Amino acid sequence: MTHSLLKNTFREIRNTKARFISIMAIIALGVGFFAGIKATSPSMYSLAETYYSENKLMDYRVISAVGFTEDDISEIEKLDGVESVMPSYYYDASLSADEGGQLIHLISVPKKYKKNDELNTLVTLEGKLPEKTDEIAVEGVGFNGSSHQTGDTINKVVGKVQSPLYISYQRGKTKIGDGKLDEYMYINSSSFKIEKYNEVYIKADFSDKYSPFSDEYDDKSDELKKEIEKVAESRTKVFKTETLKKARDELEKGKKEYAKQKSDTEKKLAKAKKEIDESEAALSAQAALAETAYAAQADYGNANQLLAQLEAGKAEYEKNKKEADKKLAEAEKKLKDGEKELKKTEKKLNSMSKSVWYVRNRDDNPGYDTFTQNADRLDAVASVFPLFFLLVAILVCVTTMTRLIEEKRTEIATFKALGYGNASIIAKFVIYSLIAGVTGSVIGTAIGVATLPFIIYNAYKIMYYIGDITLVLNVPIILMGILAAILCTTAVSIIVCAKSLRLKPAQAMRPKAPKPGKRILLERITPLWKHMSFTAKLTARNLFRYKARLCMTVIGVAGCTALIVAAFGLLNSFDPLTEVQFGEVFHYDAVVVPKDGGSEKQLDYLVKKAEKDEDVKRAMLCMQEEITIDAHGKHYSAPLTINVFSDTAHFDEIVHLQERESKNPLTLDDSGVMINEKYAATNKLKVGDTVKIKGKIGTAEAKIAGIYEQYINNYLYMTPKLYHELFKKQPVYNMLCVSLDEAKGDRADNFSSQMLSDNRIVAVTFMAEKITEFKNMLNSLNMVVLVMIVCAAALAFVVLYNLTNINIAERVREIATFKVLGFYNRETSSFIYKENIILTLMGIAVGLGLGILLTGFIVRTVEIDNVMFGREIYFTSYLYAAGLTMLFSLLVNGVMSFKIKAVNMVESLKSVE
Repeated sequence: MTHSLLKNTFREIRNTKARFISIMAIIALGVGFFAGIKATSPSMYSLAETYYSENKLMDYRVISAVGFTEDDISEIEKLDGVESVMPSYYYDASLSADEGGQLIHLISVPKKYKKNDELNTLVTLEGKLPEKTDEIAVEGVGFNGSSHQTGDTINKVVGKVQSPLYISYQRGKTKIGDGKLDEYMYINSSSFKIEKYNEVYIKADFSDKYSPFSDEYDDKSDELKKEIEKVAESRTKVFKTETLKKARDELEKGKKEYAKQKSDTEKKLAKAKKEIDESEAALSAQAALAETAYAAQADYGNANQLLAQLEAGKAEYEKNKKEADKKLAEAEKKLKDGEKELKKTEKKLNSMSKSVWYVRNRDDNPGYDTFTQNADRLDAVASVFPLFFLLVAILVCVTTMTRLIEEKRTEIATFKALGYGNASIIAKFVIYSLIAGVTGSVIGTAIGVATLPFIIYNAYKIMYYIGDITLVLNVPIILMGILAAILCTTAVSIIVCAKSLRLKPAQAMRPKAPKPGKRILLERITPLWKHMSFTAKLTARNLFRYKARLCMTVIGVAGCTALIVAAFGLLNSFDPLTEVQFGEVFHYDAVVVPKDGGSEKQLDYLVKKAEKDEDVKRAMLCMQEEITIDAHGKHYSAPLTINVFSDTAHFDEIVHLQERESKNPLTLDDSGVMINEKYAATNKLKVGDTVKIKGKIGTAEAKIAGIYEQYINNYLYMTPKLYHELFKKQPVYNMLCVSLDEAKGDRADNFSSQMLSDNRIVAVTFMAEKITEFKNMLNSLNMVVLVMIVCAAALAFVVLYNLTNINIAERVREIATFKVLGFYNRETSSFIYKENIILTLMGIAVGLGLGILLTGFIVRTVEIDNVMFGREIYFTSYLYAAGLTMLFSLLVNGVMSFKIKAVNMVESLKSVE
């Protein structure tokens, strides 16, 4: 390429700077949005990964109601894959009313165990860690912040800390109070008056090798969890054996003590009886001697003394005998009680599950789990929406470059006539598009990755406090986006330019002949055509005469409108997760969980206790168990939860089943089971299909009687009668669903406190808490959607500006002609405005339809296995999308009016021949 041609290229950029800047802006928007969104999720993952690694977050938390012995901990240490263990203590307590009345989760300060590393390292934000028994550290960050300050006396607050166990506003559940923990605090381990450790934290050796958000980590985690559970089962057997042996040893010891006590008592009583017998014999001898006259006076006195001693001995004997009998009776009763206690212990141990340990991994930590879910959802959105955004931007850039090169066909022919080679001529337009593409990509990527991740993450910081993100770029994906934008624009430059180069220079130098006038469809509708004004006819002819221009403009506007519809549609799809799920489908407000499941009769106490509360409208027992199903000759591994409610007659007061589209109610009866729409659609199940149910409850086949609307989790419902018919046993209910008049505030707290006062009840959960959790998560996604809407709107503005600018540039001779013929600037502009508005309206119409398809595709793509987003796009969303697009069209018309006024009539009408 010669210096002159290169110079001409840069002159071309200067002369068409508006078009060049618009191409650059479109690419910058498309690539910048794509790069920024794609960088957000990796940055969030990286932040969490670094934070957890630096603070040595446990991989497993194992808790036990019976405590851990040194042997238990030693067995865990021996497992392959275990790097460190740290036994600990915890205790849930409530503060007194004058101290705030909060429910507190007390944890012992992390401390090294033998040669193991310290886990869950605390970050001291203020003060120091507790060292004495009267010192305590409170949380230094929180959703509402701790009300306690350094120097306060609960125990004495000596510091504020941040724990990697709690990165969100969620604090977990407890068995006391209203069941919801308000705050965590740390105290020294010596402050716990507990014989054994009641929790053990475990760090795996693979946690530093793999990202905790990777599939490799999940697989390794599941494997080691199974090994820990095996240890739990074996140690539970040891615990049962040792406990039973101890109880039997104590009973044997009691038996021996009783036998010894009985023997000693019998010996003492026999000795006393012997003494009495000897006294009686002596008294009888004295009485015989008293018959002798000479000795009667003296011996009579001795006899009286012996008689008194005998009476006293008998009294003492009777007293000792009563006391001995009483002690022996008490000992015998104690022995019988010991035998009863032994039988109770045996029964209790036999009724225990295989393990009295509860093994929990990181996914059971609510903050960790919700952070991961949010990052996953964001990644899912980033995998779909930005791609379409980029495609629309590329499409418009391709259109722009095509029309630019077609305008320069005379110049291309001139270069060819002057002896320039095809490669050099093509290089000019390739350089033009490359500079626009590369500059736009660089600017867009720089702005996108420097702003979008931080804007979006700031929304998540409302819920999480683990620090600020450090930018992590998904370089391969970003490079692919940049290359796609650049390659498409340059490829079009090559193809279109090569097409022009096929013509002979003399032929190509002549301007392209205008399209011949043809009668359009409207002209054939005579009554309509006759009543149209001159300007209306002119506008109609121009629109349908240049079909390529029409199609390109409509497609560009439609793409932008579709993106705005999709953004609003995604926002609409969040609403059913709370409004419909917890308003129309679930009618219960609280779930009460008993310590042990049972039959209706066994859990009758639970129902009666709940119904004592005046706020309770309906309380119904429910059995929930995880199952899988087989259908169509396939096994579906995705878990499904079976729900069996005890009272079919009043089932609709607790759960309302309905079809999503028609809203027709469904009746749960003994004819079959009900499956939710998401699960049925994923596994291609329909009403009438027979499914094989598999799980701990057994195996049975049932017919699908209905498919109902459900947005959170996958549930299968059946009646207790059908359950009994299928599995040949009665349901074992493990929860109580309660509908309340007031599900928030003091009345709800009172209900919770009342239920938890029974030690047979372990938890009370309110649906309002779940609604709040979902709304908090969705509010963060709202920021993502808002960013999408703003960027899509900006793209719509730039696209309309670009297309209108090209339209005016192509029609300067026509505009100049109108002016020469005496049309005012306003009248001349109106021709262009009308065409733009009509094309915009056509683009909006197509875009609204395309937006429905795009929204459906995006919603189904971003959904996770156990969540279904709403499928409805609100009418207001269509109005917003159409209104924004039309607003930008009018703004562009206003901006372009100055360019129309600036058209030089003489220069524009000069002949090119």
